Amino acid sequence: MSQVFSGILLDGQTAVKWPATLAAEGTGLVLQWAQGQRQVQAQEVLPIHPSRRGVQFVRLADGSTWEMAASPELLAVLVRAGVGVQRESALAAVLHGDWRIAAMALAFLAGVLTAFYVGLLPSVADFGAALVPQDLQRRLGETTLRQVEAQWLLPSALPTQQRGDIQARFVLLTQDLKGPEYARLELLIRKSWVGPNAFALPGNFIVLTDELVTLVDGDLDAISGVLAHELGHLKHRHGLRSVVQSTALTILGSALIGDYSTALAAIPAALGHLNYSRHFETEADAFSRALLCDVHIDPAKTALFFDRAATAQGEVGKLIPTYLSSHPGSQDRAAYFRKACPAS
Repeated sequence: MSQVFSGILLDGQTAVKWPATLAAEGTGLVLQWAQGQRQVQAQEVLPIHPSRRGVQFVRLADGSTWEMAASPELLAVLVRAGVGVQRESALAAVLHGDWRIAAMALAFLAGVLTAFYVGLLPSVADFGAALVPQDLQRRLGETTLRQVEAQWLLPSALPTQQRGDIQARFVLLTQDLKGPEYARLELLIRKSWVGPNAFALPGNFIVLTDELVTLVDGDLDAISGVLAHELGHLKHRHGLRSVVQSTALTILGSALIGDYSTALAAIPAALGHLNYSRHFETEADAFSRALLCDVHIDPAKTALFFDRAATAQGEVGKLIPTYLSSHPGSQDRAAYFRKACPAS
């Protein structure tokens, strides 16, 4: 004899809740209530969200709904009848159990995620970034650059001679750099209404704003320190590593909630909202200072940028988008650049 499950029926047309029962019969399901009986085939039932505790909702294509006490036995009957089952997220599977078990499981999950984020994820991101082909990096950079230019950037208003001097200094900084991370390097000088800044994008694009040049009174040595810092971000693939990390976290979150629809969309979003970690900034600073010393440019001039950026950040910080505020002023960083180059 087949199991009978009690619940209520809503016909989808009125607010009346009818006491009803559900049982399996042959290849279908039988629904009975005081006003009648109905044979239902699996194809008439919309895919269900599986529940093992609480309430199981079973919706029909005609708009009616059965509500019954959820149980593993009911779920098994529905599955055997051929009713579609939507994929259950890991988080939902935990929460459908005992709340004490769910609390312990979530605490354990939080610990695992923390360990993953702090310990394993940076290494995974570094390895993953190294596998991204150069042509794909270039396309990612071009796409992001178009988005940023459309929203925040305008053609440079600096004098032609000054722009030429900056480009010549960029050539000096990069002429001895070797490796794919420096292939097809481009320095783009742009005017921006959001304030002084510079940033690097995958594909070896570096953007320098007119406002940053003005901030340091056009001092080529101070500008060189900023450009060398951005070259450090490219050297260590900080942009790609940030993208891999954020995408990995998005995919992990999708696994927990059972929705992968936004995972791939996170890639351009991550590129457009780079916010480097302190570790990344320290790596880029170290590269910048070493490069300046190699080409015989006094790194102390870079401290001028950090000193003035601290003041500018206070004045316009509320206007600068997150992805353009990658150079917060720092007295510690200024002091680091004031150290003399090692004796050659």
